[in-house]
Amino acid sequence: MAVGGLALVVVGLFYLFGRKSQGLKNLGFLLGIGVIGVSRWVFPNVYTIDECGKVTAEFLILPTSTHYGNTMTYGSHCYLINNTDTELWVETALYGNKTAENSADEIITEAVSPKSDQKFDVISLDYFFEDPRSIRTRSRNVKEDGIVQYTVRCAE
Repeated sequence: MAVGGLALVVVGLFYLFGRKSQGLKNLGFLLGIGVIGVSRWVFPNVYTIDECGKVTAEFLILPTSTHYGNTMTYGSHCYLINNTDTELWVETALYGNKTAENSADEIITEAVSPKSDQKFDVISLDYFFEDPRSIRTRSRNVKEDGIVQYTVRCAE
């Protein structure tokens, strides 16, 4: 949300100060799109679980320490903070031509202990407290290349 707001401010300033110059307006638009595009790989997602079934998703804007003593930094990864008394599981769902054999480096099956946090080397986690949906695609590239998605659930 904050990154989108920053992009809107950039675009707005270029429109305000570049009223007579179409080139300046175009530059502002491109910079705004660039901020949004780059933010996905620079500012990691931080998912906070306070109780099973409830997740809060945010961007990390400034490096910080968690309540559990770990440091969160920039990069193309995400963080899961488990504030519950229950163990959480992060698992992988494979679609298309993705298999366990050809996607071994992308597969995650890890537990996150209660009252702890963990860094995952993926940009985002896709499903929280629900089964991954069936994906039907019309794109031939997606079917051939496959998709990897990640789900978070409470241990039973």
